[in-house]
Amino acid sequence: MPPDLANLNNEAIAHAEVGLWKDAHHLAQQAAALNATTGNPTVRLNVGIITTIAEGRAAAMLPNTLLPYVFYGDYAAATAYMAGHPVEALFLPPDQNPLIVGTPAEGWAAAMLARIQSETLPALIFRPDLAGAYFVRGWAGYLQNPESVQARADLQQAAVLSPTETLFLQSVAYLNIGSADSASATAELEAIGRTIAEYWRTNGPDTTYQMMVERLRGDYARVKIAPLALGSSLVFCGATATTGAC
Repeated sequence: MPPDLANLNNEAIAHAEVGLWKDAHHLAQQAAALNATTGNPTVRLNVGIITTIAEGRAAAMLPNTLLPYVFYGDYAAATAYMAGHPVEALFLPPDQNPLIVGTPAEGWAAAMLARIQSETLPALIFRPDLAGAYFVRGWAGYLQNPESVQARADLQQAAVLSPTETLFLQSVAYLNIGSADSASATAELEAIGRTIAEYWRTNGPDTTYQMMVERLRGDYARVKIAPLALGSSLVFCGATATTGAC
């Protein structure tokens, strides 16, 4: 298999496994175009699975509900939706919050906020540059506990990564969050993320990679690192990514 096709296949799977379905879909379509001449059946199957799930999640998005944006991994759209509300309203308690009251999440706020935490962390481990994911995770953490150091760190990190994003800057100012809030609380997560992502891209999902993920699961017990139910059906390809033949 051509290396560029194997890389696209593997990147699409990796993004799908951490819930970044919009990006996974885009990568899968690139792989499909490149595979038009190669005709590799494994890539064709992977593209079909990712496309079906991604398009289903995209179709499930509703105009007044945050969680489907998270399930699709479209954090730019999620924060654009959030930006349609005044900052002071965004950080109201769940029983007064416009992102919960009057939406399908009403009555299920605790479950929704917990699910946001579990969905965003694997995405940030793999892509620690996602400012929108940091903001959504910080918002959920703040609603769970307004005194949370991690929530404040996440919100600050969003502003650091996207220093021109009005929503992030207004939120940090409104909550009186300073740069000191983010420095230590995000360092460990970023270090873990860089280590795992760099190892995967070099060696593929081998036994050592799986051990790293399991260690992370132990450190963040509430997190399911690979939320993809059909993960065993997706096959990594290439000389160094050895879970399956292509």
